[in-house]
Amino acid sequence: MGTGKQHSKFAMGILILGVFMSALDNGIIASALSSINYSLHISEVQGTWGITLYTLGMAIATPIIGKLADKFGRRKLFLIEIAIFELGSLLVALSPT
Repeated sequence: MGTGKQHSKFAMGILILGVFMSALDNGIIASALSSINYSLHISEVQGTWGITLYTLGMAIATPIIGKLADKFGRRKLFLIEIAIFELGSLLVALSPT
């Protein structure tokens, strides 16, 4: 019985980590928006479209990912998504500008 409870806590921790990473990514974009706008020479209105499109993309991708998770397994797909996110974050961190 103890392992089932530990497994549930571990799964909940992983889920919370995923939600935190998503919120963190959104927060990073929002806080860096003025710098992004300045660097790309775009107006504030045009810059806000970046956040809007990001959020819209997440809203569209959520049911699609849910269907894929049902088909291929939630754990496997979640780990793939985390790996893609980490790779993207690494590439952004290593970018020269």
